[in-house]
Amino acid sequence: EEGKSESQTIAEARMANIYAKQTSTSPLTPSDPKTLRELYETSYTLGPVFLDSSMTHNFLGQVSPACIRFLQQEARKGLNYLHAKTYDKPFQLLFMTEARFYSKARYDGYLRIPIKDISFKNTHGLWGRDRNDMGDYESVSRGLIRVLNRALGDRVSDIQLLSTGNGSASEYSSLDPSKLGVRDSDEIPATAVSPRSETQPKALSAPNGKDTLVLGISINSDTCFRMVDRGPPADDHEATHGFLQLWGEKKAELRRFKDGAIVHAVVWDDAHDSNQDDESYVRFQNDDKVQGGIVERIVRHILGLHFVRKNKPVTASFAMRDILSTVDGVMLDDNKEVVTFNPLVAHRMVMRAFDDLSSFLRLESLPSIQAPGSDTKRSRLGIPLTIDAVEPLDPALRYTELFPPIPHPFLGGSSLPGIHKASGVVCSNPIQIQLRFGSSSKWPIDLKAMGSAKTAMLLQLADGIESLRTAGLAKGFEGPFTVTPDYIDLCYKGYVFRVLVRADPQLKLLRELSKPSEEASNLLKTLTKKHVVSAKHHSMVHAVYTSHPSSSMVVRLVRRWMAAHLFSGLIPFEAIELMVCHVYTGSDSPFNTPATVISGLQRFFDLLTNHDWEGEPIIVDPQSNLDDTSRREILKEFASVRGPEYNRG
Repeated sequence: EEGKSESQTIAEARMANIYAKQTSTSPLTPSDPKTLRELYETSYTLGPVFLDSSMTHNFLGQVSPACIRFLQQEARKGLNYLHAKTYDKPFQLLFMTEARFYSKARYDGYLRIPIKDISFKNTHGLWGRDRNDMGDYESVSRGLIRVLNRALGDRVSDIQLLSTGNGSASEYSSLDPSKLGVRDSDEIPATAVSPRSETQPKALSAPNGKDTLVLGISINSDTCFRMVDRGPPADDHEATHGFLQLWGEKKAELRRFKDGAIVHAVVWDDAHDSNQDDESYVRFQNDDKVQGGIVERIVRHILGLHFVRKNKPVTASFAMRDILSTVDGVMLDDNKEVVTFNPLVAHRMVMRAFDDLSSFLRLESLPSIQAPGSDTKRSRLGIPLTIDAVEPLDPALRYTELFPPIPHPFLGGSSLPGIHKASGVVCSNPIQIQLRFGSSSKWPIDLKAMGSAKTAMLLQLADGIESLRTAGLAKGFEGPFTVTPDYIDLCYKGYVFRVLVRADPQLKLLRELSKPSEEASNLLKTLTKKHVVSAKHHSMVHAVYTSHPSSSMVVRLVRRWMAAHLFSGLIPFEAIELMVCHVYTGSDSPFNTPATVISGLQRFFDLLTNHDWEGEPIIVDPQSNLDDTSRREILKEFASVRGPEYNRG
């Protein structure tokens, strides 16, 4: 109350005095809280509390605990936007960017649960006790969120019920507002309090008239891959009983850990964790890595154990998950003869072959053989310079190739028994890599001579590998070598690698020309893009994938989408990668970083739809290396290139 302290307001509150008198004269139990405040703090579990000065009205009585937690998270994010230096437009991000609390792009996974499948008969005491106070629908809603939060733990950051409004503005346009209680898309539907026999249906139903419950789940990408849920100590019988009650005695098994402890634990390493899976549910080989598969399996297990009627299949699964069939293989039962190829495994096989080739080239380029009639040593490859680094440039070496190559059996590739269907290709474009040599004064100082020296280096490299192969010292090289003035194509362990030569002295000489000709300027731009920009781009995209495994699958999905709409030749592949990197690392989004392929794809479409492509650049800075000065320079350069009225393209 205004002008009074908290303790004074409580002391004079009418309801507090009534409660204190009731408790002192005729308490219901000997352990009744002594004051009304203590009662709310220790015994009130229906939701948050914000009382008026008389302590008779709770302003947050209709707000669920999950909603309050969500508001707290959003408030913390708002404070970060205001104080962090990486957000150059906090006002626009907080107040001008559309980010509805129940936006379809906010959550990583969406579950649709049929209401008719839910039963109050197998709650196991974990939910449903507030049924008489809250009603059937609210009891189920809060029970779902409470039990799932307990089971998922830190694997998720938020779970919200999305079945009660707050959707898009047109979602209810064709419905009758008088029947649903919906006047606005942000208004929670409500029904009038009436005798059960007159208006309330006998069966469980949602107030918005829908026959399903929709849950939105935000996944914590740092912890969602945890395979083991370890139970409490064995001597804590009450906690152990609660653990077994939550997971079920069939799933929670006694296990011995490395520290010597023998406790109940739940392990999520088997292919089918629930015997109530419906036949239409399809698992993909990389669900756990890119689609929150462990989270989805836990949710399905909990639903089947505590919510869905007995002997009913669990039909709930993450929405749009079947779209992964365009870029991932299906996980089949062990007794099936057909084995689908794993695209991530295909990428790893390419990278393993590249690592072996890189090690071979660097090792064999070291001076190790005494030259005849000289005190100097030469390399086994016969090239005059030492290879300092072998750098990857190809999408197949950063997990973003739409159809990753598989080793060709005629080019030294190992056979793949049992593979009848593959989400990869045997014949593909050559895998581009580049050689960087150590600093040396042997390079010529003439530009044309440098170009000829690079070609001669490629010829010597081909001759050296051929000599070692003839001597049986170069295993894995099969097929012919194709040498051109710019590159050499060689076959190694079933793959065709296109090897380029990066000559840093050539780039340095071109940059230092005082009056470069048009030909020299164009050559500098071409070489910089081919060797320098491509290497930096590859390193950045690969680093983003390392931090966000689902990002590479999003790139591959976007490429399929582009091809389906005949845009493949219009938007460069590198531009797609940069946009996806911005989706996962950009600081100008009100949403959390995507943790699944579907949420990443939705955010990409959101960026493609809503970004001001005409008047604002996309600044991709995954490591947050750019300061305010650098960002202002980028914006200034963008304005200069586009022109005052964007008339320069």
